[in-house]
Amino acid sequence: MADRNIVSIDWDPRELRVVHAKVRKGKVRIQDVFAASIPSDVDMTDADQVGQLLHDAFKQERINCRKVIVDIPRDQAVLNTLRLPPVSVSDMAGMVELQAGKDLPFPASEAVIDFAVPPDVEGMTECDVSVGAVRIEVLDFYRKACEVAGLKLERVGLRPFANKVAVTHFLSEPLPERVLMIDIGPSVTEINVLRNGQLVFSRAASVYVPAGGPMTASTVFRLKELEPESHGATAEAELVPFNHDVDSGPRESAAIVADMMVEVTRSLEAYRALDPGAEMDVIVVAGGTGMEESLVDAIQRRFGVEAELYNPASCLDGDGQRAEAACGFSAALGLVLGHAGEGRLHFDFLNAKKQEAPGQAKLKKVPLVAAVVALFVLAVGVFYVKGPAKKFARVRQLQTEIKEAKAIVKDNKKFIAMVDDIGKFERDQLVWVDEFYRVISMLPEAKRVVLNKLDGYQDAGRIDLALRTSKGQEASALIEGIEEFAPEGKIGPYYRASRGASSMGKGKYAHQSTIRIEIVGAKK
Repeated sequence: MADRNIVSIDWDPRELRVVHAKVRKGKVRIQDVFAASIPSDVDMTDADQVGQLLHDAFKQERINCRKVIVDIPRDQAVLNTLRLPPVSVSDMAGMVELQAGKDLPFPASEAVIDFAVPPDVEGMTECDVSVGAVRIEVLDFYRKACEVAGLKLERVGLRPFANKVAVTHFLSEPLPERVLMIDIGPSVTEINVLRNGQLVFSRAASVYVPAGGPMTASTVFRLKELEPESHGATAEAELVPFNHDVDSGPRESAAIVADMMVEVTRSLEAYRALDPGAEMDVIVVAGGTGMEESLVDAIQRRFGVEAELYNPASCLDGDGQRAEAACGFSAALGLVLGHAGEGRLHFDFLNAKKQEAPGQAKLKKVPLVAAVVALFVLAVGVFYVKGPAKKFARVRQLQTEIKEAKAIVKDNKKFIAMVDDIGKFERDQLVWVDEFYRVISMLPEAKRVVLNKLDGYQDAGRIDLALRTSKGQEASALIEGIEEFAPEGKIGPYYRASRGASSMGKGKYAHQSTIRIEIVGAKK
């Protein structure tokens, strides 16, 4: 990989975060890091205004590099996991295109689909492939914003995946088996689960964190390398503090943390439906809202699991003080750290991986065919000069090539049959993420019910709930709501719900119940 400068950009409604780095021989060297408060009159849904904001920020910070990479937040993307054989990127693209379109909430023609392959798949018969899809209009927004800013958009990644890269870089080897990563934003908090270093669950939760109020002040900081004559010294940085505008009616910090804990608990329960009985080994909290330390304390009290703040000291030349101020830079840093890897290992919606068309494959073979023809013509000429021995040798060579070509055709037929089998298997499966989302969406607010357990059973086509409610009739009302549910395009009952064991406990949520939900309409 040639030496190149690149700028990673990440933002939320209040703050712009920029990382300027040099990628050299597969390694990333951070050259400049800064954050800036976004004026309240800037509409971050307007590509022209975002582009002008980026232009002004680059000009003010004197960043000459025009090549940039950005990431798409979780709430603007559909993310899924497919278990596929570890074939070539081209063949895998065809398999992903075949399967991913079935799970999209919008037409595949309106989306860009890309995927990321685990790094070590050699010798495996199957591997978990992360598949993401974004609407074309979302991608066009980033294109236009960069065009207005006078920047060249090199790659569009996925924010949860960038956070995954940042967390695996942050945690020391060997990595814990299960890691919960929480990235707090002012309006959306992204909650991700990593297993054995791979992203296996991701969710965006809406929790509003007002500016100012009980939170600590944010910080704008720059990190620059020393001049050449300071060889041997560590990076030097200067901190320039600033405060966001204070919200007119901020809620208490404890209430915000309580809302976040509800979303974290819901996310863990949803993940455990895919990985029954799973417990997190480490929890990492990132963000720049000022609520991060409070959430770490609450998590440790609630779950008794080691929790810590994201600290990118290893990215910033081990400067611990500056790294603490960069707790909100996990996505921006992860985006540029992942950029140094192979393309198949990360998302790039700007240059999505595609299946190689048959015509392209034939074009690639044109030089080989031309060479064979040239050799054949040459063999004919030599025949007249040196006799039939050369001709017979050429015939044997061509026979060998024909035999090899037939073997390739045979392997391709086996692969096509395998893809058909995978497609049949996928068509027979329930889309559990959708089923869990539907059921969880029907639960009353947290003040009335607490979900203790959610289990899914593929063979039986069934979901079991264990919950505690503040009133006895809550479970009956939930059963009625579940049985009345009918997704768009489905005819007849979709769920059949029944109440199981019930008991009385103590406290606010004294009524304990189990509910069995049969999925009767999923395969109609």
